[in-house]
Amino acid sequence: MKNFFLSVIVLMLLLACGENRQSAVALKVYFDLDSLLDRQVEILSKKEAILTKRVEMDGQKETLAQQPDSAQWESEFVIIRDFNLNKSHYVGAYGTTSGSDYIKYTLEDDINAPVKVFEVFRPEGQVERIVSNYYEDKSIYQHRRNLELTFENGQLSAYQIKGFQKMILKDTIQYTISGKITQ
Repeated sequence: MKNFFLSVIVLMLLLACGENRQSAVALKVYFDLDSLLDRQVEILSKKEAILTKRVEMDGQKETLAQQPDSAQWESEFVIIRDFNLNKSHYVGAYGTTSGSDYIKYTLEDDINAPVKVFEVFRPEGQVERIVSNYYEDKSIYQHRRNLELTFENGQLSAYQIKGFQKMILKDTIQYTISGKITQ
């Protein structure tokens, strides 16, 4: 009897894992930014790439050069992952325009989501540049981020996130985060 209950629990866990895997695959209806960033973590870690990061906030500037490991690259890309369109509540929220060298996702007028536009430029069939904007307007804050990712030969070579955050009863904070990646 004890083995029967144990078998049932194991079977339920396996079925639950299978459902999660299927839904994760089914959600990839738009450009797969998460997989692209996962691949970049792998590439940049293996090549032991150098990241020169510059942060500018309200006129103050700071520059840092480092050789990130995979965990640090993951951390570096957290803010970029916010631009991912493949979330269950975004399915059907974006219209698509495409040409031979680009694809553009634009938020439908009657939908409210923070990512308004997401463009992928791939003139030679390989991603060269991604441009997107993110805008939240809540009762206590406004937050805007403009993203640009630049690639060379399939590898991220630079990125920039430029934006502002305005909180109720506080001054607006303007910021720019730029990263340049070298071997």
